[in-house]
Amino acid sequence: MVLRGRSDLKLLDTYDEERLPNAKMLTQTTDRFFGLVAGPNPILAFLRIYIFPYVANLAFGLDFVKQFVFPRISQIAINYRGLSLAEQHGSFNVKAGDRMPWFEMEGASIYDRLREPVFHLVVFLDGKTDIPPIPNDLMKTWHGLIDSTVLTINTDISKIFDTKRAFFIILRPDNYIGLISDEFSPDIVHGYLSKFAKV
Repeated sequence: MVLRGRSDLKLLDTYDEERLPNAKMLTQTTDRFFGLVAGPNPILAFLRIYIFPYVANLAFGLDFVKQFVFPRISQIAINYRGLSLAEQHGSFNVKAGDRMPWFEMEGASIYDRLREPVFHLVVFLDGKTDIPPIPNDLMKTWHGLIDSTVLTINTDISKIFDTKRAFFIILRPDNYIGLISDEFSPDIVHGYLSKFAKV
């Protein structure tokens, strides 16, 4: 979007803001692990060969260890909460800057609806709240860069997000939640998208 003149150059600064802390953490973790598995220290070598396999096998059989380790190895625990491209209105279990949680809708993964590398406006309806339409000029300006999906809040969604009220999110193309809000204001949508493009 920057190369095409659709976004300001300052958008590129958010890459370091988001990725650098995670890269440092990953490097430190990798260095420590490498030191454990390849270090020449004879005590470490003994632990590595005779003790670690048994302890690891026992530990990885425990649910709380799996829940802690797997998200970090797979990097799904990474979040960008509180950074420039994360905006939140309302209180939710899932925060702006988190990766979109996985859940099923009509027997299929929610990610089946979020495959395109565009922004996704996802509206969650509660059957009671009147949702104002997104202005045509905004969707026209963003044509080809954003799509929209409407879902009805079910038990799983209510539990994951900790709300039964209608809300919406804007997912970034990398499936991280950029904006989450229970206030249905076109100005909020416009203000958020303007961080990315000259709208």
